Amino acid sequence: MVGYLLARDGGLEGLNGPLYNFIFAGNGVFIEAENEILRARVRISPCAIRGLTALAEEVTLKKGLVPGWMLNVMLGAFLSDLEREQFIAVTWEGCYRLVKPPQIGEAGGVTYVPVEGAVLEVHSHGRLAPFFSATDDRDEQGLKVYMVVGQMHNGLPSLALRVGVYGYYAPLNWAEVFDSLPGGIQVQGDFQ
Repeated sequence: MVGYLLARDGGLEGLNGPLYNFIFAGNGVFIEAENEILRARVRISPCAIRGLTALAEEVTLKKGLVPGWMLNVMLGAFLSDLEREQFIAVTWEGCYRLVKPPQIGEAGGVTYVPVEGAVLEVHSHGRLAPFFSATDDRDEQGLKVYMVVGQMHNGLPSLALRVGVYGYYAPLNWAEVFDSLPGGIQVQGDFQ
């Protein structure tokens, strides 16, 4: 299930795994995975390894960026109840689609029916700041983009974005996920 690769001047050497690869590079150890919608490489351990080529973290939505209007729709849905967390997924079915599955939201969490084929999973924090909790780390174990929306009560909602590669994470910039961003939104974190 797992491949182990070395980053050399001529490219990657080794055997690819069917699920994901660990890559040893001059600037650390990376995990890399790909499906029909998303390709991601995340550094999981920075370190200097002499004799190997340095790599960069990468995230590519292979079907293009998610339309910014979808974020507007999500924000509208989340504004309907600031006291309970809510969940919305973005899937690819010939085009990006929003899916709000059956769910039970509470002040400190949301339980929902998992959405098959989700490329982006979003949950709200209502009035609280957006952050990824230990519960999120435990639950978000796929190859997906994850987002939390918070501080929605003050007219300046905030977003926190990250890519997840089977339990390893890297922060993302909104421009790596959405083709536009509605005005008046603050984004936390930045994919380096």
